[in-house]
Amino acid sequence: MSQISIQLDASTIKMLESTAARSHTSVTEWIKDRIYRSLKQEWPENYFSLFGALDEDDLHEPPEIPFSYESIREEL
Repeated sequence: MSQISIQLDASTIKMLESTAARSHTSVTEWIKDRIYRSLKQEWPENYFSLFGALDEDDLHEPPEIPFSYESIREEL
């Protein structure tokens, strides 16, 4: 496993140590988890290639919900 060195000021180190302690983990594990979460792919494959795939005409505004339906919901 590789090692990475970073320089942090004293107040940041204190915040990091207390945050890791609240998470019941070591500073190293806390940092490793944050890096992993920020780097992992959270979007489905080809998600961004779908941008612009729909024309504006493909989107329709749904019909207005009648007020009587709202009254029924409030009674429940």
